[in-house]
Amino acid sequence: METDNRMMLDDTFDGIRISTVFLGMDHSFSTVENHRPVLFETMIFGGEYDQNQQRYCTWAAAVTGHATVVAQIRSNQCKSLKSPGTTAT
Repeated sequence: METDNRMMLDDTFDGIRISTVFLGMDHSFSTVENHRPVLFETMIFGGEYDQNQQRYCTWAAAVTGHATVVAQIRSNQCKSLKSPGTTAT
């Protein structure tokens, strides 16, 4: 696999970093034919939701998801985030 920069979005504030990346391979690990590949991930580093990750199938969903996570963390309204360390597709 190439090692090109896969970073899409990156925000840091109050000691918390939120990054969204192109994963470079399908992370759905599905054996179902014609599944939607999971290709993007937003992850939180630091703070109460450290290591929380959200995964997405499309570039548009990843951009929207990143903005949503940033807004939730900034406003301290993280009810829709999964428990730290879980994955959403």
